[in-house]
Amino acid sequence: MADLAYGLGSTLTARAFAIDSYQHAHDAGHDELCAWAADTHAMVMLHTDQPGSVTSAALKGLDRVPRRHPLSARLWARAAQGYACQGNQAACLEMLAKARTVCDDLPDEMPSRFSTDRAERISYSITTLAASCFVWLGAWKEAEQQARSAAGVRRWAPGYAAGAQLNLGIALANLGSADEAAEHGKQALASCRGKAMLLPRARKLDAVLMSRYPKEPAAIEFHEQYEAVTSQPGSSAGI
Repeated sequence: MADLAYGLGSTLTARAFAIDSYQHAHDAGHDELCAWAADTHAMVMLHTDQPGSVTSAALKGLDRVPRRHPLSARLWARAAQGYACQGNQAACLEMLAKARTVCDDLPDEMPSRFSTDRAERISYSITTLAASCFVWLGAWKEAEQQARSAAGVRRWAPGYAAGAQLNLGIALANLGSADEAAEHGKQALASCRGKAMLLPRARKLDAVLMSRYPKEPAAIEFHEQYEAVTSQPGSSAGI
């Protein structure tokens, strides 16, 4: 329910369900479910302007999950996102390095919540989260590199892929490539049905394009598409 609420753009409801899920899992002695709840909580807090809570939620989940578990890699990357939002580059890079170390130790296939998972998918997911970290840090070349490297995640998670495209667009817009930036942004909004979670990044891309390239046709096209998406009922553009 927490993941569903987040996907629909209701961060307050998602946070409440994530906290409740963690408590139920704790009461049941289910460490892995505690960690999943903490991951969702950290993800939700990224959109509430409380970056310290992102890192604390991620670290709380890490206390409950085995080191060689795929979720461990994601939680280290979540902690990195929290530090990136605070502008703490050193701590962010340290957390990303720990996420990569976990990825390198994972078997090719492993049990997951619903069936099996692949180390390749986890690696692409971590690369996607790393791209978002570099966007928050304003490290545009690194963000571009990571976002391009994350393209393979599309095989498993279209939402992650769309997020990577928006991160790539933001990086490219800041590097002077307005046309390519807008194109990636348009593809991201068109390719993912659950757009609510993407709107904060789309809004950031729109702001960069409109401030730096207000007369460029590609920038105007993306702005019009963004406006059309956010005008739809239930778009939750303010999350």
